[in-house]
Amino acid sequence: MRPHNCRIMQNPALEHCKSCIEQHLGWGDAGDWTTRDFEDLSLRIQEQTGRAISATTLKRLWGHVAYHSSPSRHSLDTLALFIGHPSWRDFTHTLGRKASPPTPTNAPAAAAPSALPPTTSRVPGGLRYLVVAAFLLSLGFAVWAGLNSTSDDVVPADVFFQSRPVSSGVPNTVIFDYDVGNVKADSFFIQQSWDRQRRVLVAPERQTFTSIYYRPGFFNAKLLAGDRIIAEHPIHVTTEGWIALIESQPTPVYLTDAFSSSEGALSVAPPWLRARGHDATTTYQVLEYYNVRAFGALRADSFSLETALRRTIADGRYPCGNAEIAVLGERGAFQIPLGIPGCVSEMGLLIGTRYLEGATNDLSAFGVDLSTWQRVQLDIRGSEVQIQVGMNAPFTTQSGEDIGQVVGLMFRFEGAGAVDYVTLRGADGAIVYEEAF
Repeated sequence: MRPHNCRIMQNPALEHCKSCIEQHLGWGDAGDWTTRDFEDLSLRIQEQTGRAISATTLKRLWGHVAYHSSPSRHSLDTLALFIGHPSWRDFTHTLGRKASPPTPTNAPAAAAPSALPPTTSRVPGGLRYLVVAAFLLSLGFAVWAGLNSTSDDVVPADVFFQSRPVSSGVPNTVIFDYDVGNVKADSFFIQQSWDRQRRVLVAPERQTFTSIYYRPGFFNAKLLAGDRIIAEHPIHVTTEGWIALIESQPTPVYLTDAFSSSEGALSVAPPWLRARGHDATTTYQVLEYYNVRAFGALRADSFSLETALRRTIADGRYPCGNAEIAVLGERGAFQIPLGIPGCVSEMGLLIGTRYLEGATNDLSAFGVDLSTWQRVQLDIRGSEVQIQVGMNAPFTTQSGEDIGQVVGLMFRFEGAGAVDYVTLRGADGAIVYEEAF
């Protein structure tokens, strides 16, 4: 294990902050982290906060590289933002500290909290980190689930663990049945998905535990003995057709019977939203549509999706005009970002299990004016991926590993938006699902 740098150890607040991050990640002793681990952490921080902090800086903060200066205010604010505080000053105040590191004259202003913001908050960097965070909750973080377990984990043959939703739709209670009578450990936990914050202590002498899932999606629940995963079980929280909701924490706002197929489109009318206190022109709002279910035996390595969508609110609160389409798989997803051409640098494209940042990839093919209907075509043929947005040149890339069957569709809009139609086709070109609304 590598020793931490002494200079950093003299800052108790920073040590506490790093400890919070280490516990959240669950990657083991930070002294054993590799360069790849710090690169992954750098990517996570940027995805969640919209702020960049390099792997080299993180290595310095964790004492893996010689470091003889105080951390910059930008670094401290970014770390605090990552664990849910609007600024370093706010974080230190929660520890009962009145003093905080001096602010350099060129320090940036404190950003908004990293957790999914309430609808009254402005989101830094447009929709980018909100999309990533909310989408991963929907997917159950299947894409990066391996970060919370290692190949050294041994699953005892006599561990019993299974789950079953009590119904379809959301919210949905899931019943977990487990038996750890033959496993020796100080404590046992059930974790809803990848998120350690959704980990609950369970009694080893009992055999049933229940938990509520507020969002539809495909999740990989975990049974843990201490910090070791000893069993996992997939959970498909489905919907009954299309549902609409407004992104909110800790639970979304369900728009029961609110959306309609009026004018031949899946939409929620902005006047209807305003009449019920959801005015997207005065408070930041993200509207989502879900249809989560099995689509026959449609596999995510050979299918096509065709759809058309547009935004239904034009307001200065949403300068990038962001939207997103996602096809959910059992072990990953295809997540297509859309927005005006000037904002493609802040986009993120998910291809199966591979995430491409707009800051380091040319995502100009996804820049489009969504004030009018835009057709989007996604074609997957084995490892070949092609995406065409409007009249833009097609975007082509490789998909990587297989993510199983298609288990859901999702559309997300800043403000509000509408979907004209959706068509899914299988490998032979035959229509598997079609909705003209």
